[in-house]
Amino acid sequence: MTAHPPGTASGRPRPEGGGRAGRRAMSGLMRSFGPELRGWVMRMFRYVVDGAARLLAATLGLALAMVVACVGLQVVMRYGFGSPPAWSEELAMLMFSWLTLGGIAFGVREGFHVSIETRGMLPRALQPFHDKVLDLIAAGFGVFVAWSGWRFMDFMWGSKSAAIRYPLEILNAMPVASGVLIALFAGARLLGLHTGPREAAP
Repeated sequence: MTAHPPGTASGRPRPEGGGRAGRRAMSGLMRSFGPELRGWVMRMFRYVVDGAARLLAATLGLALAMVVACVGLQVVMRYGFGSPPAWSEELAMLMFSWLTLGGIAFGVREGFHVSIETRGMLPRALQPFHDKVLDLIAAGFGVFVAWSGWRFMDFMWGSKSAAIRYPLEILNAMPVASGVLIALFAGARLLGLHTGPREAAP
């Protein structure tokens, strides 16, 4: 039995540095495409966030119009004819629920929620991280709302409303949608994407 020197197989020497050269080539390829890939991902995420914001704004406008129409019809039928329709109040409450829950998410997107200035309470070294911490808390709150809403929707699955008899999953899905949108918009703020104006620190 013939013994071969180290680094050889069947008497033929292995090519030196082949593995290292391959790893260096792959590393160079990743460095070359890394920024482009990150830029593409961020553009796609911005596209999703902006599209969700536009869709949310449209549904909020539609919900507001339906609330006004239902309440107006309720008033006219009650005081004009003494026979208000049973469905108008229930539909108005459904739309008002989305106005509230969807409006919370839209406020995170546009930054118009009432706020208290807390930056000055922090040590100077921590003040640059103030906004990012708030965005992270908001994203966590959105995840919690979506999770809690999903559990409640699962618990109430199969129920129907009293007057219209629509599936209550429509109503119970609103907190889930609101939580997902809150987390999405807060995540966009966290990543520094386009959002509503934020007041500068004093």
